Parts: sequence; structure tokens; C-alpha cells
Amino acid sequence: MQENNWQIYKFGGSSLNNSDCILNVCNLIKENSSQNLIVVVSAMAGVTDQLVDYSESRNQSILDKIADRYRATINETIQEESIHEALLEEFSNDLKIINELAESYSEKSIKTEENQILGFGEIWSSRLIQGVLNESKDQRDIHLLNPLKIITLCKTEMGANVDWGESKKLFSESLSDKTGVFIMAGFIAMSSDSIATNLGRNGSDYSASIMGSLAEAESVSIWTDTDGIMTADPNQIESAKTIEQMSYDEAIELAYFGAEVIHEKTMSPLIDKDIPIYIRNTFNPESKVTQISSALIEGQSVKGITTIENITLVNIEGSGMIGVPGTAKRLFSCLSDAGISVILLTQASSEHSICFAIDEEFSDQIEDVIKDEFSVDFSIGNLQEIEIQNNASIIAVVGSGMTGTKGIAAQFFRAITESEVNVMAIAQGSSEKNISVVVSKDDLHRAVQFVHNAFFTGKAKLIIGLVGLGNVGEEFYRQVDAQKDNIYKDFNVEINFVAMSNSSHMILSDTISESDVASLMERDQSYQASDIGEIIEFLNDSPGNIKVLIDCTA
Repeated sequence: MQENNWQIYKFGGSSLNNSDCILNVCNLIKENSSQNLIVVVSAMAGVTDQLVDYSESRNQSILDKIADRYRATINETIQEESIHEALLEEFSNDLKIINELAESYSEKSIKTEENQILGFGEIWSSRLIQGVLNESKDQRDIHLLNPLKIITLCKTEMGANVDWGESKKLFSESLSDKTGVFIMAGFIAMSSDSIATNLGRNGSDYSASIMGSLAEAESVSIWTDTDGIMTADPNQIESAKTIEQMSYDEAIELAYFGAEVIHEKTMSPLIDKDIPIYIRNTFNPESKVTQISSALIEGQSVKGITTIENITLVNIEGSGMIGVPGTAKRLFSCLSDAGISVILLTQASSEHSICFAIDEEFSDQIEDVIKDEFSVDFSIGNLQEIEIQNNASIIAVVGSGMTGTKGIAAQFFRAITESEVNVMAIAQGSSEKNISVVVSKDDLHRAVQFVHNAFFTGKAKLIIGLVGLGNVGEEFYRQVDAQKDNIYKDFNVEINFVAMSNSSHMILSDTISESDVASLMERDQSYQASDIGEIIEFLNDSPGNIKVLIDCTA
């Protein structure tokens, strides 16, 4: 076994969604000529969720759907009869095992980590990838690694962790004197009791980073369906850009506050050995990538904006908390006992109140949990009120360069102020790598747009509503529209018309085009009736630094 030149590839469920995706993944593997390439794969998109549903319900139709999909994928990707038949036979045997496992689980509640059914999706993906590569006559040896014979867990006070010593020994034994491409199912591991277990959600990414650490790899590449990690969710912000370089700490902060591309535990096995992680797009491999490493780039104070939705904000108040030791300890102990994690925390310096955010799924039980622990305190008046606010979201700006940089908080809150969004709570990490606010879920999109404009767009955005579209109004629009590019070039101001009306009808749109204006001038009756109140409301809700209503009525 050669050392120190290993590369790790990991492909997620969206990268393996169907036969075309699988063939594309195999082409990416073949384009890497390394003789020391480990490829970790997830289940095909949606399969793990289906296996969870089946193991809980034992509804045979769920398993039938999985079987139809997998068999169809084999038929579409494998032509060589021997490989084709072997895959189908192994799959049929697996279905029998799954039914037997489901039968054994039916009489008791099974913990996720003990549910051996959940790991079959990754096993099927690994076999299929190996089959396609073997059929393609790749010049390298294509090996199938069994994660149960490498990744071993041990029990600690913090729960199950990787037994690095044993795993390293098994890794060396499994790959000794071998070269080529090594395909391995992610998500799966062996428990300290020598029972198959799993690494939980996002476990395949964790498998890849574990293998990266064991191999002391040159790099770990996480292949997904986005152009790296973006400055914001591209589904919310069209102008979001790829973050080309970020530190482990920054990536951990972004992951904690909701960035879905990477999980915070993925970084931990790689940090000590400073093994870089690359986030790549399976469907656009030539696009920009994100590199995560220990390196810091000066001058980039904020790296990204991330959000957590479906949050409940809880505020506890009481004069009896002032100067009384142990109140916070009791609070967080009772939350922990109830299985409730605190996502964000802030406390008044007077100690009169504690405010914290939790996942909304616990909103119905949180009041009872607190009142059970503090029943005496409420009865004697030490605690007066529990305020619970649902439908909340968290916005966090993250960046190592924020530490010691003046004006970041001011810029952040200025953008929030300009968005006219009410802030329900504020928190900052002690490391100064993030600032977080809680806002109403209904205001989230608007607030994120303004914050992203403030830190990344680097331009003023002028939003215009025009009332009274006649000859004068049309000429005004045409002159401004003709100069938009020059204004942007000379003054870094982007101009956008979003509302326009004549005496009877109006257009409300994120961007009004020249053809829209022509139709309105021709008195197109398909547009909605003019309403100045709606125009003003739409203008106020549109993202922009400056908003102007132009009156061109006679």
C-alpha cells in the first residue's frame, strides 16, 4: 500500500439519483487517474428515508418501490450479463435480510443507530458503482471495501466515537499492498459490541472524512449538487457567490447555523492533520469549488450568511433570578433531560431574564418542561412569565475575519434596519466568528437579501415605483432605462423598476421589462386594477437600499 498520496471522493444522494447520475459519477472517477482513490457513496436520493419508513411501518409497497427503482437502474447502467445477474442476485438476498430484520424489530422500538436496515442503500450504491466501473474496463483494479471491517466505534462518556487505533490497524490490513479505486459504502460502521451500526444523518460525509484521516490523504472532495459553499442559499439569493476558500472554523460555524452542504462533524477528523476539503459540483465539475482548510485569507471579514428556519424563541423572566446561582444550570439540565437542544442563547446582564432558541418541534412541550422544573419558583413569584414565540428564524453572518474588525456589527444591523425587519433576539459567539439574530420567519427572506447586499453585492440598489404611466412617465422610464448601465458603471448603483401604473391598471414585478411597459401603455386589460396602497406595500417589501416612488400623473 502506497502512503501519503491518497485522495478521497464522496458522492451524495443527489449525485446518485438515477442511472444518468451514476454514469456521470463513474466518468468523474475515471477522469481521476490516481492509483490510490477511495470513493465513498451515499444511498440514491430518498432511499434512506424510504428504508426508515419501511422499518417503522413494514409496508411492503415501500420496499417494492425501492426494488423497482434499483432493478431499473441496474438494467439501465449494466449491460454485461455476469455483472448484471450478480447485482440482481445480491439485491434479492438483501431484500430477504431486510424483511427478517424488520420482523425482529416489530416487537420493540429500535434506535436509529441500531437499525441495520438503514445502511442497505449505501451498500447497493457501492456495488452498482463497482459494477459500472468494472464493465467500463477501467485499467485500474476496482475494489469493494467493507466499512464494517475498517471503521470501528468505541463507547465514551460523550457517546460512540471512532476507535482510531483499531480503525487504523484495520485500514492498513484491508488496503495492504493494493492499489486502484476503492469503493466503500458510507454511513455504516461497526460498534464496540461487534454489531453493525450507522453514523447518523450526514454519516456518509463523516465516513469520507474518517477515511481521509486514516489514509492521511492529500484531500477529501465532497461532490454535491451546488457550486461549492455559497455566500447565501442560492434558492433565496440569486446573487449568491461561491466561497472559494474558508477555514475549518468558518465552515463549522456555517454548518451549525444551517448550511446544508456540509455537516460540522465532517471537519473534525481532518483538522489535526490539516487535510483540505473540497466542495465540488457533480453536475458542473468545471465550476468554482470551495476549499476548506486551516488557511485564512485576510481582508474577507464575513464569509457567508446562513439561516435556520422553524425556530421557537423562549423567554423566561423573573426578579427572583437576579443573583441566584444555579438557575441557568437547572434550566439547561432539564432541557437536556427532555432531549431539547438550545440553538442560541442570550441573557440580560441584570440576570432578570434568559432568552433561548430551540427547534420548533419542541414548542408544544417546552412550557411544561420548564414549569415542572421550576414549579416552586413560579408558585412563590421568583419567576413570573414564560413567553413562547413560534414561527421564528435565525440569521447568522460568519467569518474569522470578524474577530477584531471594527464596524462589522454596525454594518449587519444597519442592513437589518434598512430591511425594516424587527429583531427578536441577538447573540454573538465568544470567538467573534459569528453574529446572529432571530427574526420572524415571514421576514427572513427580506432580511437575508438586505444583509447579503450589504456584505457581498457591494453596490447600492435603487428600487423605483412609477405612478402615472403616460407620455411623460414613459419617457422618464426610457431615459432612466437607457442610462442604467452607465449609472451602474460610474456610481455602482443598480436601478430596478418594480411597480408601474396608469390610470386603470398596474404591474408589480421583481423586474419590469420594456415589453411590460409597452403593454401597459396600450391599456392591456389583463393587468390588475391600480391600487396605490398595494404599490407602496410592494415597493417597501422589495429588496433594495433606496426606494423611490415617482409621481408622473397630470
